[in-house]
Amino acid sequence: MAITTLNNRSINRSDTASADQVWTATSATASDFQAAAGGTNTPNFYVNKDDAQSIAANTTTKVAFDDVVYDTASAYDASNYKYVIPAGQGGTWFIHGCIRTSTNVDSDDWNVYIYKNGSEIGRLNVSHWNHESVAISQILVLAAADYLEIFCRTKDAWNACEVANENFFWGFKLA
Repeated sequence: MAITTLNNRSINRSDTASADQVWTATSATASDFQAAAGGTNTPNFYVNKDDAQSIAANTTTKVAFDDVVYDTASAYDASNYKYVIPAGQGGTWFIHGCIRTSTNVDSDDWNVYIYKNGSEIGRLNVSHWNHESVAISQILVLAAADYLEIFCRTKDAWNACEVANENFFWGFKLA
């Protein structure tokens, strides 16, 4: 028999939790095994850029993530470089994008963006950026058929996305 202390009370339990349960306080004076919180975080996707892409100065440019590593819902459009929320999968999503330049240029102003349905909804600005990775993440409420893209912009002309597997775009449904 296991003796457990919860809320300064000793509790004798002879049964055990199943693999998907945790010991939980159910009220101020009671506790029991309950279903574990959390989900499967599906659908989810991960795409990267494994070749060079030229980025012109002062031009907001979509990053052409062309290598689908995984996509549980087959919802990434590799021709148009966007993720389309699948039917029945609207809800709260975690979205992340990361870009790295391949040249050793000190940019005075550099931005990475998340676009939803063709419009900017998130931006990260970095000044005096020199051959580093820059990333943006957001938690978004999305509907089926919404689509997401990653864009970037700089004052300096450089060759972006040349380093394989260091440029990526991924996301997963939270709830």
